[in-house]
Amino acid sequence: MSDEPERGMERLMVLIVDFYDLLAALLAKLPVPIALPEGPVYDSVEMTSAVRRVAEIIGDQPVSEDVKIGVWAASLHWLTAAEMFSLLRVGGWDGIRADQVRIILASGEAGLEGAADALLRDQE
Repeated sequence: MSDEPERGMERLMVLIVDFYDLLAALLAKLPVPIALPEGPVYDSVEMTSAVRRVAEIIGDQPVSEDVKIGVWAASLHWLTAAEMFSLLRVGGWDGIRADQVRIILASGEAGLEGAADALLRDQE
């Protein structure tokens, strides 16, 4: 039996945590900083609840609509990728579903970069 699915799952987890860390870094720079749970061990339920809450409250931040939309979209991208990853964990390795996680995160990262740029413009 190949350990490719196990390595694939590990790589996806790294991508999901890296995206989460990028989101957390941006949220910490908001005028009213939002802190996401951190730690040497990430709790997926806690992370999901926190990112869901970000999507709910980002509209209250005193920032431009570009920042609000970018953070909101990035949060939804992360939540969708985390949900797809959970399906992989429960249902077993599926290359197409793994590709879905990757493309969701790549798309979300582009939006996150746009939100970061908009936040810099807001602060000028």
